[in-house]
This record gives sequence, structure tokens and C-alpha cells, in this order.
Amino acid sequence: MNTLISESIHSIRVGKARKIPNTDVFSAIAKDIVSSSIFLGENGFEGNEHADTRHHGGPEKAVHFYAGKNYSAWKRENIIHSDLLKPGAFGENITLNTVEEKDIFIGDIFQLGEAVIQVSQNRQPCWKLNFRFDYEQMSTSIQENGRTGWYCRVLQEGVVKQGDNLNLLERLQSRWSIQTLNHLMYIDPLNSSLLEGIAGLEYLGKTCRASLTKRLENGAVEDWSRRLFYTPES
Repeated sequence: MNTLISESIHSIRVGKARKIPNTDVFSAIAKDIVSSSIFLGENGFEGNEHADTRHHGGPEKAVHFYAGKNYSAWKRENIIHSDLLKPGAFGENITLNTVEEKDIFIGDIFQLGEAVIQVSQNRQPCWKLNFRFDYEQMSTSIQENGRTGWYCRVLQEGVVKQGDNLNLLERLQSRWSIQTLNHLMYIDPLNSSLLEGIAGLEYLGKTCRASLTKRLENGAVEDWSRRLFYTPES
């Protein structure tokens, strides 16, 4: 397997919590390009906010990446008609051109500028994406097609700037890609052999691992409805 991953970072994005246009929903999904160097700490890039700190952000979800190839796929399918379909639309901090979910593995360690980061988990799409794209099935579509993007934790804090390289330093395992995790979480959610295989994966985000372990123990899938669809108490 060719594990060489090295890509120049063309832009970094951070966002403030604000209302999604034409709604009363607060989110920091709309992010602005950072034109200068920026500090990447344990909880993410300096100045990057989260409207819902219970479900977003924190050390296990410090940096959000999204695959640039996904944008081409969305446009080909033509299920959403939005001028938002360009890098940054999914609230990612960094969009990558050459790699996608199948190329990234849980536990991968990367150098990013002065910082060192580690892939922790996939993104679990929520109902705010439905408002973002004005398409009520957006979160469900992301689950079904696996274009989730992924999160990283920060192992070493440091300054990052446009033009820095993202370089793979170490691949700790080669079974659990983001694509494989997405398949288990959303397509084949009660596959006991896969659940047993991932339950002890120490590099996987803690809450994600706990959820999958609970599935294995209970033989049941958690309720996705409150995450995928808006309710007044969401």
C-alpha cells in the first residue's frame, strides 16, 4: 500500500457562530479564509467557534478536513442546487485536493506546519447541514454516500499557515479507513465482527468508540433521528 501523503495547504478556514441565512439556526459552519499564520491548539484553530459545544469541537474534533473530490461528486449528482458547493461549504477547516475518505485511516499521524495531528474519527452529519444547503435530506445523503470528511486531534500544538504541507508521518493501522468506518456506522451498523474489530481501537474518538461498543453490547443501533432531523428540542 502506498502511504505517501503530502499536500500543500491552500487555505485554512475558521468561523464564528452566527445565524444561517434565512433561518434562526445558529452555527459556525460558515467559515472565512485565514490570510496569515494561525495557532492550532488542543481545541482547534485560534478563533474557530462552535455554536453547539456539546456535539461539536473539543480535543477529539479539533480540526475538520473535507475531500475536494467530494464537491465534484455532489455536482455530478445534481441533487442540491446551491452556489455553496465549493471548498468550505461543509464547515471544514481545510479542504484537501488529492485524498479522500478511502485514503485516510484512523490513527494516521500528520505534520501540519509546526503542529502534529492525528486522525480521530469521521464526521457524523447533523440536521444543521439540512438548513445550510436548504435540502432536508442533506444529512441523510451524507451518511448514505460516505462523504463525511474527518476529524483530527492535536498531538503537538503549533503555528500553521497557508502553503504549509500536510505530510503523513506514521500510519498505525491499515484496516480502518474513514470509508470503512462510515460503512460500519451507517450502512452495516450491526455487523458484529466489524464492531468487535473496532471496539478496542484506541485511536478512535472516545465518544464514537463508546457508541459502537454499546451497539455491540445491546445488539441495537442508536436513534439517529435527533441528529439528522431538526426538532424544537435539538
